[in-house]
Amino acid sequence: MLRWILGGVWRVFDLSSSASDERWATNARNLEDREALFTHLKVLDRLVVVGPKSAHALVYLAMQAPDLEVRAMAERTMLARRDSATILIALDRVAGANRTTRRMVELINGYVDREGDLGDSASARRALLERMVVIGLLDTGDEDGIDGFSKALIGLYTLRSSSGGVGVRGAYEAAAQRRMVDGLEMPDSVRVGLMVRMRVARGPIQEFVAYQSAGLELFAFEMVEDRPGSARRVNAVLDDLNQRLRSERDVIVQMMLIERALAELWLIVLESEGVS
Repeated sequence: MLRWILGGVWRVFDLSSSASDERWATNARNLEDREALFTHLKVLDRLVVVGPKSAHALVYLAMQAPDLEVRAMAERTMLARRDSATILIALDRVAGANRTTRRMVELINGYVDREGDLGDSASARRALLERMVVIGLLDTGDEDGIDGFSKALIGLYTLRSSSGGVGVRGAYEAAAQRRMVDGLEMPDSVRVGLMVRMRVARGPIQEFVAYQSAGLELFAFEMVEDRPGSARRVNAVLDDLNQRLRSERDVIVQMMLIERALAELWLIVLESEGVS
């Protein structure tokens, strides 16, 4: 991935995963002995680039390793690699997929060198985004007349999209196409909900949230189709999300709430499949 940054310099970001990256991440999650983990963490000191899976495992260790000394060493390892694209993305992914904790915000604040309230997760994630912009990982060019912050935020979600980087609109449209091929109609509630949101959307970031919401609702609908016994829990997640969205005007917090709801739905799926 290339980004044009100040001074007319092209900078390369390698976000690919290698076999060694996957191996380090797997070992990091499976090792339990403190000394073994210390030795394992030192391996990263010899690497030029920390792969995406290793970065995610490193952030996990820094955030919630049972041994506090392992947490501290993992955090020091992170701080020794400030402005690592993979670590910045891993921090954002972990923040989006877990309940907000003071430790999580503390890690983000420390990594981006920000002082702030440990209870203010929205501002911490804004700081992550701003740091990605500063190092050139995200673009804020306004050649299309799009607000720079909004464009960068959409770029982040596209960058770490689980659907191969196509973004939430592409993922939604691919799901709709799949249902059509399978002879299934798009649920009216999802289709009409998207139509209403797009009608009132003002700008690309609100359009993004419209597709993000539709994708979540379709995922929930298909969960209940496949697992009727999950209906009560799925509806509880959606009801809670809708209640929070009605009282939240900050579009960034809305995106975080939707992402958090998606993580809760995936947890239901994993639990139903017996995955701990």
